[in-house]
Amino acid sequence: MHRWMILFFLLAVLAAPARSDTIRVEGGLISGKSGNNPEIAVYKGVPYAAPPVGNLRWRAPQPVVTWEGVRKAEQYSPTCMQPERPHDSVYYPGFEPISEDCLYANVWSPAKSAKDRLPVMVYIHGGGFRVVSGSEKFFDGEALAKRGVIVVTFNYRLGVFGFLAHPELTKESDQHASGNYGLLDQIAALRWVQKNIAAFGGDPKRVTIFGQSAGANSVCYLLASPLTKGLYIHAIAESVVDCFVSPEEETGLAAAEQGGEKFLAVAKAASIADLRAKPAEDLLKISAQSTFGAVIDGYLLPASAYTIFAREQQNRVDVMVGSNADEGTLLGSRFPGQASVFVQQARQKYGDQADAFLKFFPASSDAQSKESNLAVVRDQVASQARILTSRMAGTGKAKSYRYYFSHKPPIPNGMFREQAAHELGAFHSSELEYVFHNLDTRPYEWTDTDRKLSDAMSAYWVNFAKTGNPNGNGLPNWPACDAKNDVLMEFGDKPEARPGIDKAAVDFLQSTLAKQHVGN
Repeated sequence: MHRWMILFFLLAVLAAPARSDTIRVEGGLISGKSGNNPEIAVYKGVPYAAPPVGNLRWRAPQPVVTWEGVRKAEQYSPTCMQPERPHDSVYYPGFEPISEDCLYANVWSPAKSAKDRLPVMVYIHGGGFRVVSGSEKFFDGEALAKRGVIVVTFNYRLGVFGFLAHPELTKESDQHASGNYGLLDQIAALRWVQKNIAAFGGDPKRVTIFGQSAGANSVCYLLASPLTKGLYIHAIAESVVDCFVSPEEETGLAAAEQGGEKFLAVAKAASIADLRAKPAEDLLKISAQSTFGAVIDGYLLPASAYTIFAREQQNRVDVMVGSNADEGTLLGSRFPGQASVFVQQARQKYGDQADAFLKFFPASSDAQSKESNLAVVRDQVASQARILTSRMAGTGKAKSYRYYFSHKPPIPNGMFREQAAHELGAFHSSELEYVFHNLDTRPYEWTDTDRKLSDAMSAYWVNFAKTGNPNGNGLPNWPACDAKNDVLMEFGDKPEARPGIDKAAVDFLQSTLAKQHVGN
């Protein structure tokens, strides 16, 4: 009898219909479908703002346009306008259609009903504010959702569509600001979560934001912005690249507006109205050589992130921040490989601190300068993590946890174009498949060590989202850090707490940045 009951139960589970819960969100009714696990409801392509097209191009995101009937939320939306990445690159996601109409969210929910009030993890993708989307296979939220959280990903405007500033745009804005439309999209997505996540079984009072690279920079900016107060209670930043920079590297509104005027000239547009009339594909081509990013606009960012954190004016929430051992292999060089030019640029950048810099990062030969280049990138990203964690812990009102990912994914030789230059190691973004517990989205030679590490990392991330503390049963203890206690969790072949990596070099970079900000 017992065996028959087990067999009956298994057959019932296998025969269970796919979940297609119909729920009401801002705009109307939507229906989803089940994931690979029938207990996870998945909703894809849910609008969180109006399409930013036509006259809404380069405006703050507007409310969702309502619809009639039940909208099927079963397919990802197109990604935001962006150039195609090389097909043989480690960062190629496969074909994804692009469109200006791209402000959509995706939700994975294990909730049995709207009354469950589960914690929520909202992921902000990276890509240098130029590429990537919330629908890439690496960010599928089902595996994390199985651990008892609701996962949300979304798209936000990129490149010239997300970060163009111009005097005309500033003048037409009620806030007298322009340039941060991509970040405003992120805030609109978080506000959408606050209004709608309860319908998916989520708790709007227990939202964790997490992001990698430009997404981690975004987390840093959102922590600094007064517009995000109350939208989340925890924050995770994976590889903050340059949220905290020298005054010379900051982009104020005036400088961003000048850049916008130059772009209009290149685009042969007499006004913003002319530019809004141009096809999105044309603007994408014209902007191919341009760089766009966050703007200190006086509204979303009243001052630089460095200044806001120094004044302890940031949102005070628990944070978990880290970096990777080989950020520089794919993130990009900060100095040229040629030794003589490396030294010259180091002296220009660091002035009377250049000799000290060159002791940490020597360049007596071209080969040595190339190695120092990798070390500079690694330690600069590590210093960003330490600034963020120490400043948050220093308020006395937030806990900080820091990590260092040093495990090398088992990539077969010659799989990607980037491997021709050097071994990739624990490269920029390589932790993501481990965090999302999605190793099998990559055709690597995964081992039991990789799978155990992924089990641990995804558990730490979910624990942090649930409680503000990554620790849990069966996991090595991850101690909190503060301004004086430079301790972190290293994710090598297994999790292990240890002192901060390259402490003297990171100390130097951090103190040099502080000196550059004296008087600002």
